[in-house]
Amino acid sequence: MWLDLYFIIMFLIGCHYLLQLRLRIKKAADLSGQALFPRTKEEYSGILLPGEWKEMQPITKNTKSYQYIKWGTGCAFFLMAGFLLLLLLTDWLDPAFLNAAYIFFAIASFIPQPQNLFIMKDGIILHGRFYSQSEIRSFETEKIVRWHPLYGLDSRADNGYQLKLKVKNRLFQPGLIAVPDKKHLTAIENLLGNIGIERTSSSEYESKKESSSGA
Repeated sequence: MWLDLYFIIMFLIGCHYLLQLRLRIKKAADLSGQALFPRTKEEYSGILLPGEWKEMQPITKNTKSYQYIKWGTGCAFFLMAGFLLLLLLTDWLDPAFLNAAYIFFAIASFIPQPQNLFIMKDGIILHGRFYSQSEIRSFETEKIVRWHPLYGLDSRADNGYQLKLKVKNRLFQPGLIAVPDKKHLTAIENLLGNIGIERTSSSEYESKKESSSGA
């Protein structure tokens, strides 16, 4: 009985994650049309997404990324429901095998988080989630040079810039983006400053660069 309850709780946690993901991406699609940046094709090309190293694309309810999450979350829900029934109603899987609960998380995390950055009048959309200005602690930029972890992963990012936004009250930060040129970085920095998001001091990589130059 307690084991069944445990699996049901894991199922509900997975469902909550899928629902939140779907609601976040819907809100992001609704708001992104009002973004201050990016708005033009050139501005979209000024944002690189680490990992796949693709230029950022608009997010609307007709884009592939939105449809993938929309239908993917539905499919993931039915997969988790089927797996839960398999655990509760059959002996095909031994219910005592607690590690089976991780399958719920594996199915839920199968839907990839979208990567993007939209600067709004009152906050930002970062990787498919809206953060109000009051939720952002600061932002930090780093020059992508030889000793930087992103250097060498994509030629467009080399000697470009890493932009990291820090969210308040979060143990795990939502991630970063790369900006290949100073022009777009300056535009982003100015807009973030205009909506009240402060820039932190120079990063460790900038400090290393200054130290090596001084030597």
